[in-house]
Amino acid sequence: MSGQASATHTMKKRQTFTATRLQFLKNVAVTIRRCNLGAGIMILSAVLVGCGGAEVSKPLEAITELPNPFKAISELPNPFEVINKKFGGKLKTNKKQVFGVLTSDDPAAASVGNSILLNGGSAADAASAMAFTMSVTYPSRVGLGGGGVCLVGGGRGGEVKVLEFLPPKSQTKDRRTDRPSAVPAFVRGIAALHARHGRMPWRMVVAPARDFARDGVMITQSFSDDLEKYARPLFTDPASKAIFTFRDGKAYTVGNRLRQLDLNSVLSTIAGRGAGEFYNGLLARRLVEASLSAGGSLNAVELREYLPQWRDPLSVQIGENVVHTTPTPTTAGIVAIQMLQLATIGQRDSSDTPVNRAHLMAEIAKRSIGERTKWLGRDLGASENLQTLLAASHTSQMMRTFSHKIASPAKKFVDHDRVPKETNANASFIVADGDGLIVNCSLTMYHPFGIGRTTPGLGIMLAAAPGGNGRNALPLGPIVVTRASDNATKFAFSGSSGATSATAMANVMIGVLLSKETLVNAVSKRRLHYDAANDEIVIEDRDKQDQFESLTALGHNVRRTSVIGRVNAISCPNGLPALEPSCNVVADSRSDGLATKVNFEKEVR
Repeated sequence: MSGQASATHTMKKRQTFTATRLQFLKNVAVTIRRCNLGAGIMILSAVLVGCGGAEVSKPLEAITELPNPFKAISELPNPFEVINKKFGGKLKTNKKQVFGVLTSDDPAAASVGNSILLNGGSAADAASAMAFTMSVTYPSRVGLGGGGVCLVGGGRGGEVKVLEFLPPKSQTKDRRTDRPSAVPAFVRGIAALHARHGRMPWRMVVAPARDFARDGVMITQSFSDDLEKYARPLFTDPASKAIFTFRDGKAYTVGNRLRQLDLNSVLSTIAGRGAGEFYNGLLARRLVEASLSAGGSLNAVELREYLPQWRDPLSVQIGENVVHTTPTPTTAGIVAIQMLQLATIGQRDSSDTPVNRAHLMAEIAKRSIGERTKWLGRDLGASENLQTLLAASHTSQMMRTFSHKIASPAKKFVDHDRVPKETNANASFIVADGDGLIVNCSLTMYHPFGIGRTTPGLGIMLAAAPGGNGRNALPLGPIVVTRASDNATKFAFSGSSGATSATAMANVMIGVLLSKETLVNAVSKRRLHYDAANDEIVIEDRDKQDQFESLTALGHNVRRTSVIGRVNAISCPNGLPALEPSCNVVADSRSDGLATKVNFEKEVR
């Protein structure tokens, strides 16, 4: 072959290699942008592993031996070396630890939060992005028309605060209203979180949800279950039926791709113009009109004047830890903390056997859940000072009648005429970053799919008005545990499942904090709940060990069930922040949840 022909052949090989490489990168970018984020992340992970110097298979060796088409670029002088040589200085590079853990009821939201942490976002950035994502991927529990509550803070010297953005009842009376709805609190609540603790631009934390609404997301089993259960009433609304069914009227199910183009338009507006547009702009005016046309209740004044609140948590010191939760109208955290205190006392008088542990759990659940029927006001507020009810002297008094040999009669603790209803209509997530900032949120529509109506042209589900029939915030109540000496973040727990949220969290907390179990074991083991309405001890059938007969012999009225609650949990025993952070994070196997951890060093100049 002549020299000229050889040169031509080499040039063609270079062009072919360059074209192949650029097309591959383009395909990856399109996949990440257009497909389900989970699939995109899997492909991106494979690319990143390759960039990290993973072993290359034999068939690709010929390609790696081709002349490098970017050689000229790689031979350019290092700009930092030029600067150092010119000015005689030495530009230092430091290693920065990028760390974060998160867990969520929704896998797509967890993937988004993980991506935010990887790109240097704070726990608040990740939480904001996750919340917006869940409004698209889990619309039966989370939506722009709903709201929630978060515990935010931690880290050494960082004060834990409550961000409350529970949707209040609309006071609007209109001839078109046949299903009263709540005032949307979600958007301003997340905006308040991002404004105080966020680092990334607002549009970046809204963008993943916007893209999911446009490109679609795979439906999970949890959302499919909600859709199947409420399909009949939900599909009487034409706007909702158009979103959640195929053209033949059949409901979407697991693995189908859900697209919400009207909601995409709303999220694009929020991302570009800010949260204020949702409450006092053209979008706000459209929302009010669409709400009324859907049969809901809303007016421009109450929408414009709604503001979230930063409040103080309820905090109790137990040993070297301070346990924080949200105050009423949420109560799951309050009940779970009191159960932890009662268990601390009860363990001193019981031998550590499976039967004794189950009996103790039944007794403390009966006492704490029963006492709530007495201190909970008719308006679902506290009729007594909750800090007093969580005092050591009071919890000691509650356990005076405890016997490890016999069940206590329920009438001593429970007012059966005042047992509140609690609807399973919330979802939760937790995020903590390397600075020790933690965001633990529980979000709700007060009822699955809210009022069961979607605003025409906007794609927003309207939350139910809080009130009777279990439409309340009682099952909410995230928990954060900090170290008393320096406020370092150590543990966090959140529950999602109506009346069992409190006892589900208590089961896990007692296992981790008192029995010193691993987080994985504490979350996965069999749980126990007390059903105050029927005076029944409910236990899970999750293993071969059967405690049914043993508890019955002690005088308990026992019933089996398949699942008790869903719990997300984080454990950082040495605290955050730390020079060498060490945390475990778990998403409950009883749900579709996902837990992730980010932990690497990067060089910064």
